[in-house]
Formats: sequence, C-alpha cells, structure tokens
Amino acid sequence: EKEVIQSAAKIGVIEDVINAVKLLPGVSYSGAFGAFLSVRGSEPDGVTAVMDGFVVKYPYHWGGAFSIFNPNIVESVKFSTGIFSAEYGQATSGILDVTTISPTNGFRVHAVSSTSTLEAFIQALFGKNEPFGFFAGARLTNYDLALKAVGIIAEATDSETLMEMLSAISRAPYIYDFYMKTSYKPDPKFEWYINGFWGNDGVSSAFTDESIDTSTEVGFEYDFRYLNTDFFANTGLRFLATDNLLIHILGGYEFWKSDIDAYIREYGTRFYSDQFLAEYGGLIPLGNDSFFVSTESRFQSYTLKHGGQARIDFDLSLSDRFLLQFGLGSYLDLTDNSSAGDFWSIDFADEQPVYRNIAFENTAEDNKVFNSFLYASSSIDLVPDLLRMDLGVRLDHSYLQGPDDFNLNTYPVPGPRLNLTFTAPWKNSFFQTNSFSLGAGLFSKTPFESSEISRELGLEDFDVAIPKTLLALAGYETSMPFGFRFKIETYYKYMFDRFYFNSVLNEGTGLNETIIHNDGIGHAAGLDFILDKKTSRFVDGLLSYSFIFARYNNPIADGVESSSSPRGQWYYPWFHRFSSLNLLVNLKPANRTIFTTKLSFATGAPRRKYGDKEMFPGLIENEDGTTTVAEMYSRKSYYSDILRTNFSLPLDIKITLHNYFKDSKLKWEWYIAVQDILSPVLYRLLPDDSVDTSIWSGEDRAGPTAAFAIPIPSTGFQLSY
Repeated sequence: EKEVIQSAAKIGVIEDVINAVKLLPGVSYSGAFGAFLSVRGSEPDGVTAVMDGFVVKYPYHWGGAFSIFNPNIVESVKFSTGIFSAEYGQATSGILDVTTISPTNGFRVHAVSSTSTLEAFIQALFGKNEPFGFFAGARLTNYDLALKAVGIIAEATDSETLMEMLSAISRAPYIYDFYMKTSYKPDPKFEWYINGFWGNDGVSSAFTDESIDTSTEVGFEYDFRYLNTDFFANTGLRFLATDNLLIHILGGYEFWKSDIDAYIREYGTRFYSDQFLAEYGGLIPLGNDSFFVSTESRFQSYTLKHGGQARIDFDLSLSDRFLLQFGLGSYLDLTDNSSAGDFWSIDFADEQPVYRNIAFENTAEDNKVFNSFLYASSSIDLVPDLLRMDLGVRLDHSYLQGPDDFNLNTYPVPGPRLNLTFTAPWKNSFFQTNSFSLGAGLFSKTPFESSEISRELGLEDFDVAIPKTLLALAGYETSMPFGFRFKIETYYKYMFDRFYFNSVLNEGTGLNETIIHNDGIGHAAGLDFILDKKTSRFVDGLLSYSFIFARYNNPIADGVESSSSPRGQWYYPWFHRFSSLNLLVNLKPANRTIFTTKLSFATGAPRRKYGDKEMFPGLIENEDGTTTVAEMYSRKSYYSDILRTNFSLPLDIKITLHNYFKDSKLKWEWYIAVQDILSPVLYRLLPDDSVDTSIWSGEDRAGPTAAFAIPIPSTGFQLSY
C-alpha cells in the first residue's frame, strides 16, 4: 500500500520502492544495496518488472544496487509470488507490477531534497472539462556538491585519508532520471496515454596506493569506468467497447546501453623471505635476492539493446460470476553483447605453478530474440461467496536469429495455471473471515543470457529449451479485529531446463571458450507468512517470515569448477538463506509525527571452506617468454554444504514530521533516519568469516561479511502543493 511505500521505501542513500518490497514474504534477504530479488528459492532473474503495463527488461541503477522505481512517483505496487495470472509471462518466480501516479488527479507540485538526490515533479489537467492530464519530473543525484563539500573539509583539516578517497573518484556516482506521463480521457469509457522514462547512471574511479614503496613491495592500482543508460516510451489505448468488454492496446520501445571498462595493474619489487630461501633457494639464480612483478589486467563489457513490445488484452465480463481475459503479444529484442579482456591467474596444472595471463573474448553481435505469447484466463465464482476458481493457460515461444543466417528455434512452452479459493462460511469474533487456497502452475522465462548465444556455440534448432518452473502451493488467510490480517502459504517448486555456462581453456588458442548447457535442475520448498495491520491512527505495520530450502544441480562439469555453483553435485545456490524475518512498525503518538522501526533478521548465505595457506615458488610468465621465480601464497577454497556467512541483523529507525502551512494547501514533510545502527556492535561481535590472502606477502585480511562498519544516516525534506 501507499503508506508502506512511504514509511519503508523513503529511506537510505537512494529512496527505492524495492526497500518496501524486500519486506514481503517469500523474498530472501538481499542486503541494503541489492535490488535483485530471490523469491522462494529462485534465481533473481526469475522476477519480471512491469511499469504501468510495460515490461522493463533492466530496471536497475548502479549494476543492481537500486531500482528505477522512485517511491515519489509510485502509487502502488503489486508483488505476485504465487500462481499469478496467465496475463503475465516471462517470469518464473514473481511479477513486480508498479503503478505510477495518475496524471488525472488535478494540479500538484512536489519538490524533494534528500541525502543524495534533488527531485521535482508537476502534474496538471488541461482543456475544456480537463480531459488531458500531464505528469513530469526528474531526479538528480547531488554527490558532486557533497564531494566538493568534503573536499573543502579535507583541505581545511589536512586529512590525508579524505584526500586519498576523493582522489580515487574521477567521476562521482550519479543517477539522472526523467519521468513523463500523459493521459487523454475525454470520456470515462476511453483513455489514451503516453508514458516515458530516461535514466542514466555511472561512476568512474582510479586509485594508486602512494603509501606503498614499489622498491620493496608490490603495489596496486586500478581504473574503473561504468556507464548505464535506459530509456523507454510506450503508448496505449483503453476503451470500453461494450458494457461488458474492455480492450487494452499497448505498444512501446526500450533502449538499454551498458559499458564497463576496467584496468588493474600490479607493479613492484619484493625480496624473498628467509623461509622461502631456505625451502626453495635452489630454484633461484645465484645473486638474486628479489623478484620483480609487472602485470596488467583488463576487462571490457558492452551491451546494447533495442527492444520493442506490443500486446492487446481483452477483459470480458460474461456475468457477475464469470470474468474472461484473453490476449496476445510479442517482444523483439535486438542486442549486441561483447566482453573481452585478460586476467592473471595461478595455474596449478603443471608440476611447478605458473602465474600467467589468460585472455577471454565473448561476442554476440546483431542478435535478435523474438518472444511471442497468447493467453486466456478466467475468474469464476463456482459457488457465490464460497468457492472461486482462477483458471488460465498461456503459450510462450522464443526464436533467436543472429548474423550469417544463424537461427535458433525453440519448442513453445505451455503455461497452465489453476488456483482455487474457498471462503469458509463459518467465522467468529476473532477470525472474522477464513479463506483457503490451493493452486499449481507452470512458468517459463527466456533467460537474460539468451542474447549472448552465437553461432560459435554450435547450437541448432531445438537444442535449447526455455527454463521452466513448476509451482504448487497451499495457503490460508484470515482477517482479525483492529484491522489485522494473517496469511500463510507453503509451496514446492521444481525448476528444470536451467541454463548454465562452463568456461573452458582452449589449449590451442589460449582463450577461454564458453560451453552452454540447458539441463540444470533444482528443488525449492518452504513456508512464508505475513501478519499486517492496515493504516490506522496510532500504530500499523507488518511482520513477515520466510523459510526457504533450495537445492540446485548443474550435472556437466566439462573439467572446470565454479566457486559459487559447483558442477556435478547438489548445492545451495549463492543467494540461499534458510530464514528471513522482517518487522515494520509505525508509531503515531501525534497527528503529524511517525516513528518507524524496521528490523530484519536473516540466516547466513553459503560460504566457501578455506584450506591452509601455502607458500610456493610460482613462475611469472614475462612478455618476452622468460619466467621469473616468485615467492607466492595461496589459500585454496572449496564448496561447503555446511558453512554459512554470519547472520544479518539490520535495524533502521526513522522519524517523520509532516503538516500543512497555515491556511494553505502547501504541505511539508521531513524525515531523518539511520540504517543499520547495530553494525558497529555486530562488526565487533561477529566472528571473521571472510579471508583474503595476498598472493605476494601472504598477509591475511579477514572480517565479518554480514555487517557494515558504520551506520548509514539519511534525511529528506519535501514540499507538495
């Protein structure tokens, strides 16, 4: 609801609707900086986002740290994790359906200044009888101003630490978003609308540790640039053709461009330790007491997508008890993908380990992915006020075309869905309503990685199957006095035809080659519930809990091992947490004051098992073909079915004050909040569960992974008319 979005989403470095969605049952904890949601044991890619009916393929900023869904423009959010309607497709775990503010609500002006952003919005009605509505707005980050202020403080206090931090930022992190929405509604039975969004985000940083003396130590420097642009526009018609038939036509275009360029260099001289000389001195030429390191690694990734989508939907009310929906549509994505670079890695395959440069290159240019669908869905009151049936079926098809007459067809995927809801006739003063639900459905989604498929992978028609998820669930819901509601569901999922990739070194070319497999499987089962209280004068909020058990299997290894997703064995996926608990409480001691407390608890995610640290003589492959004996260290790690990172326990508090200026329609609102206020305590109490060992010095850097070192304050002030 709008009130939950206001209290839970308007907080943090960037105010984000996802902050409220994360509180819902079925959503696995993802941390403060994570907009990719794992729902009921599924991959985050299984969630599809829809904004005012338009499917947004990449609704993220800063690589997925935040979403594009600004709570200041959102009216409501429907997050479906169960047997959602056949109207929705290209999703295997959930639908995030975002509805933005309608421009038909009259004249309004809204200005916001928060921790990181400056925002302004306006909406108005025009014309005789005001049939034309217009909404526009913008969000701009203000880190440039903030960093200049920090720079002044650093110079005034002569703080070397602050100066080093600022010198590493060559372009301050930024987000620039622009929104537009129009509506022409000359008659209650007819509406024509146009919606648009343009977003741009990025960051650039470069760092050299000047404190390291490269005559005795190996230094480190990097240069990183990230740019991301997303634009989409769509238009549609809604009209009541007859008293019983509503028709909705939608068409739109989306542009997405992502560009990453990274450079890393290791440089310096290091002297052999006495222990190394005692054990491996015989491998070192006489007179040498040190070795020289000079390595360079690069990574470049580029994605360009043009996407078009069109659909037509019909809502036919056959009677008061029977609603029929049906429609069809298609999505066409034209993509260019390329990733290339080289990195230095220790190869233990030979008798003596070698530190060598490995190059990789993956290119899939001028790919076209065409997805089409048709569906029919019905909602029938089999027994009025007692038994309702939601029945639907969907058919999805995907077709890939690449350059040089490369074509890849797939078999169509059926998507039947059935949900039965029984509302019990009995009730009492405490359990005022009682509903039981039972459902099952088959869901599918063409994976994001499909745009990277090329002729070089050696695939032919029908070699690739679209990943699918079979879901069955049962639930119970009741309403109670004082506006309380309780809902609980248990479910089972079978995931099959999953994609996974193996990167294999080609000894002949020296390049890593990608081998695609489509036989991954997985099981997930769990239980989740929510207890919430509708908005009220004194107190409201929610309590949600999710228990998730998920196991995956990628059967074919191709002789390689993945650190996060083992091959040839059952494993817990990297995002898996057994339990996630969320509590949101809004206390309202006065009409214009709200105290918000948000507490989450989550068990740890899988972590690797680390072996003992080993010192060994490694051969550095120089560009001229010679080798240098280096003193090196490693700590092997292995997948563990038992080990977990520390639990997470973020506690956020927020105070909101709001009121109208006297005798006016001008309303002001101010909040101040602190996220993760327990982090200093947790950082000291939680055991170290992360180890990073320097390959040159053998020094270990360890720390807890589930707690930040400092709390994160935020504030916001807004005026609205």
